[in-house]
Amino acid sequence: MIVALQLMGTACVILGIYLTAHKKRAAWAVYQLGGLAWIALYLRKELYIAIIAQLIYMSMNVYGWISWGKDR
Repeated sequence: MIVALQLMGTACVILGIYLTAHKKRAAWAVYQLGGLAWIALYLRKELYIAIIAQLIYMSMNVYGWISWGKDR
C-alpha cells in the first residue's frame, strides 16, 4: 500500500508538471489527486507537519485552478 501511494503521488507530480508546461488547466486537478495520495501516505506514517504542508500546497492548487479558468 505504501509503495502504491508513493507511485501514485510521484506519477501525479510528473504528469502535473507536464500539463503545467503545456498550460493545461487539468494540471491542477492532477496535483490534487497526487496531494491526496501523499496525505494518505503521511497519515500512515504519522507525519502530521507534512500533512499540513500538503494541505497548503493543495489550497494553492485550488487558487491555480480558479485563476487559470478566468481567461477562458
